Amino acid sequence: MTNNSVSSTARVLGAGLRALLVLTLVCGVLYPLAVTGVAQALFHDKANGSEIKDSGGRVVGSSLIGQRYDLPPKDGEESPAPDLKWFQP
Repeated sequence: MTNNSVSSTARVLGAGLRALLVLTLVCGVLYPLAVTGVAQALFHDKANGSEIKDSGGRVVGSSLIGQRYDLPPKDGEESPAPDLKWFQP
């Protein structure tokens, strides 16, 4: 009877390990690749974010991150300048 119990336990552990490997492959690899592929194919501009490129074509930032500097100047003041404390780590 001990042999049957060990055999049964080994089968259950083997089934659990196979389920773990299959679900890891499906949920951790295949699904993210499929979703990324669909997003790149259908929504290429939005899937990569709001990239800002310089004249050389290099990505230099995002249009969603940063400050706006187009405030109207107040009477007797200069036009607003960037506040550099926002860019310090």
